[in-house]
Amino acid sequence: MKIADLKSAVISNHWISQIRSNQRKSKEVDRFLFQHKRNRKAEEMQQQQDMYEGKMKATIKEATADQVWPLIADFCGIHRWMPSVDARLDGGVAGVVGCIRYSTLKNLSPVNGESIGWERERLTSIDHASRKLSYVVVDNGRR
Repeated sequence: MKIADLKSAVISNHWISQIRSNQRKSKEVDRFLFQHKRNRKAEEMQQQQDMYEGKMKATIKEATADQVWPLIADFCGIHRWMPSVDARLDGGVAGVVGCIRYSTLKNLSPVNGESIGWERERLTSIDHASRKLSYVVVDNGRR
């Protein structure tokens, strides 16, 4: 083997080694970026959920829970007990998990200079025995 061929082989092996090393590093970087994006998206989703999450508990005098629950459980009938809201079924079967209600607020004053105006909400659970329901806002008029 000639010296030039030997030098060429050593240089080629060096570059092949560098390329393989860079490819491994590139995969590690890609893996890190993917994980970072996934973690960031999860954090953003949690922040958004935390921003809108709330609980409501009320004590109503002169009415029993058995009298009040049918009003609350009527997911698309919120306007019957909250007169500032207009609501209607927008998808699915009323009162069944997964149904969507479309609600608008009457005479709404802007919040922080911004008017929400309307929301689409999906019923995520309903438990008649413990008188609990939950829903998520899937879309709203806030831009």
